[in-house]
Amino acid sequence: MRIFFIGMPGSGKSYWSKALSAQLGYARLDLDHYIETKEGKSIPEMFAISESYFRNAESAVLKSIPNDFRENIIVATGGGAPFYYDNMEWMQENGMVVYLKASVDYLFSRLKHAYTERPLLKSGTEKELYEKTSALFEQRKEIYLQAPYIIDVETATLDTFAKTLKL
Repeated sequence: MRIFFIGMPGSGKSYWSKALSAQLGYARLDLDHYIETKEGKSIPEMFAISESYFRNAESAVLKSIPNDFRENIIVATGGGAPFYYDNMEWMQENGMVVYLKASVDYLFSRLKHAYTERPLLKSGTEKELYEKTSALFEQRKEIYLQAPYIIDVETATLDTFAKTLKL
């Protein structure tokens, strides 16, 4: 079984994939780290070439997962992965897609200390970061809501995941 976590930067995709994979005995994969390994470049280096370069690599690496990993796995995708090419459709056809839902205020509280590491959210002030986070949230939420499973991470526990996903 493959489980794909999607959601905004700061929604806890990495955290929850670690916690749930440990509980279930599943493998865990952080898609951004796997892209960096396969491409031999950091995410910022790929974005410096172009966002298109990164998105092409992201889609190719995402679709290599079934060949590279045969066991049960939880994949923490990048926040933009569902929006490019046919990635969302592909994930739905090849596993369970789970939207980790969070409010803009929650996301901002998690991102404000690490925003320089996020290429699409780099900002000069906290106010600018909040505005960028809010705009990105509005732009993406319609696609995220297409996920068959939605978990509000602000109140979630591991039991929430187990019950929602019937694991």
